[in-house]
Amino acid sequence: MVEIIAENMFGHIPPSYPIETEELKYNEKVFGQKIYYTKLMLKINTPKGQAQFPIYQFLPKNKKNVPMFIHIAFNPEDPWRSTPVELLIDRGYGLVMAYYKDITSDDNDFENGAAQFFDREDTSKISLWAWGMKHVMDYVQTLEVVDKKKIAMIGHSRLGKTSLWTAANDTRFTFVCSNNAGCSGDAITRGKVGETLEKIYNRFPYWFVSKYGEYANNEDKLPFDQNFLVASIAPRKVCVGAAELDEWADPRSEYLTCVTASPAFEFLGGKGFICEDKRPEPYDIWQDGDISYHLQPYGHLLGNSDWEHYMDFIDKN
Repeated sequence: MVEIIAENMFGHIPPSYPIETEELKYNEKVFGQKIYYTKLMLKINTPKGQAQFPIYQFLPKNKKNVPMFIHIAFNPEDPWRSTPVELLIDRGYGLVMAYYKDITSDDNDFENGAAQFFDREDTSKISLWAWGMKHVMDYVQTLEVVDKKKIAMIGHSRLGKTSLWTAANDTRFTFVCSNNAGCSGDAITRGKVGETLEKIYNRFPYWFVSKYGEYANNEDKLPFDQNFLVASIAPRKVCVGAAELDEWADPRSEYLTCVTASPAFEFLGGKGFICEDKRPEPYDIWQDGDISYHLQPYGHLLGNSDWEHYMDFIDKN
C-alpha cells in the first residue's frame, strides 16, 4: 500500500542520512522554570551537501519515560505562541517541533532547502517534509528520557497529510495524530465534498507527483483511496481529528476513512475502529479501538481540546 501511494500520489521519501546537532539556545527558566527549552540546528549530511533546519525541544523537568510528540508546525519561531506547550508539559509529555518551511518551501521551488538534493520527479514537498521529520525522529531516539514506545507524529491540515505519510514510512512512530488533514490525507476521495482531488492538485501540484494529476475528475481510476494511507500504519495507532464546520476537509469522509481502514488493523490482530453505528456528531469521541476519531464543533483548527483528546488516547494505550 505504501508503494502504491508513493507511485501515484506523494512520491518516495528520500533515503535517510547521518545527522549532527548544534545547540543554539538553552533555557530552563521558561514557564516558571518548569520546562527545559532547547533550540538546536539539525544537520543532515546527504551525498550532495548538508541540509539543515532548526528544531525546538521542550521537556518536563525531573521526569523519565516521557511520552513525546514530534510536531511539524506552521509557526516559524516561538512555538508556544500557537502550541499549548505548558498543557503538554503538565500532562507529562515532551515536544520536539520543526517549522515545515525550514525543511523546504511550500511552493514549486525545488532548488531550496532539502529539495535541492533530490530528484523532483520521484518526490514531492510532502515527502520532503516527511524526510525531515524522519530525521527529527533520529534525533529523538538519542534522548534517554523519552519513552520510545510512546512517540507520536502530529500535524494539522497539509501537515496532517505529512504526518500520516511520515508514520506510514517510519515504524518507530507508535502513534500518528492527523488533524483536519482532509483531501489526500485522512478523507476518502471517492464521494468527497468540499476540496476534491482536482482542486487540490490544481492549486498545490508540488505536494504530489505528476501522476496524481491524472486522476483529477477521474477518481474511480485511482488504484487506492485514503484508507490505504491509514491502514498502512497498522497495527500502530492512528488518531483522526475532524471539525464539523470544516466542510473543505469533509469530516464525514474522514470518518469513512476510519471505518474502511479498520479491517487492516483487525487482520493484524487489533481492534480496528470502534464507534457507534451512526453518522458522527459534534463532541463525539471514539477511542476504544486502534483508530481514534473525534469531531469538534468548530472549523479548521488544531486547538487545545484536540491535543487533550490525543493525549487521552495515548494515555489509554
